[in-house]
Amino acid sequence: HDRPIFFSKNINTMKDLNYSNYKIYISYENNNTLNYIKENTIDMDNIIVVKVQKTDTIAFYNDYCNTILDMIDEGYVMFLDDDDMFTHKNAFKYINRYLHEDRILCWEYLRADKIIGPIKGLIKKGKITSCGFCYHSKHKSKWDTVRGGDHIFIKKLIDDNKLNIGKIKNILTRAISLNIIYGEGLANDYFEIDDKIIKDIVNNIL
Repeated sequence: HDRPIFFSKNINTMKDLNYSNYKIYISYENNNTLNYIKENTIDMDNIIVVKVQKTDTIAFYNDYCNTILDMIDEGYVMFLDDDDMFTHKNAFKYINRYLHEDRILCWEYLRADKIIGPIKGLIKKGKITSCGFCYHSKHKSKWDTVRGGDHIFIKKLIDDNKLNIGKIKNILTRAISLNIIYGEGLANDYFEIDDKIIKDIVNNIL
């Protein structure tokens, strides 16, 4: 929603993926957002664009995930917010290698302040993000319109479907901007103008 800089960076990391067997479902709220989605995906034929309606509910954006999940009936599912990106062109190849229908597969995610991901197979609040896992679409769960919904969604997904937990020990997704810390998908559009900032932050975290 109204973040063309983030979205452009986000979608370009998808275009660079060394893998082609996937579909991208993109939700949007208004025509301004739809226009820059079209501009950035004009050369792609694996895009499904979905109009959503904002509500007054807390964490209303989680319902957008539910709208799209109702449209998916095959393959594996993962989420990527518009202020996040893939870190490597072979990210999907790494993920594909460890997929299993009865496993939720997780990986490391780089925030502006730290690396997060499950530790020793434990899914804890604050240690997992919506952009850090995938699962088979035959397993069902719903997003609650509450803050911290990613942790709740994953816990329900695992418990209701009796899933095993797998972990790739690589950082496959990250926040686009590593110069500011934000959350809940409400950050303003932001452009990182100094590559040295990114390198310094990453080096400090690692």
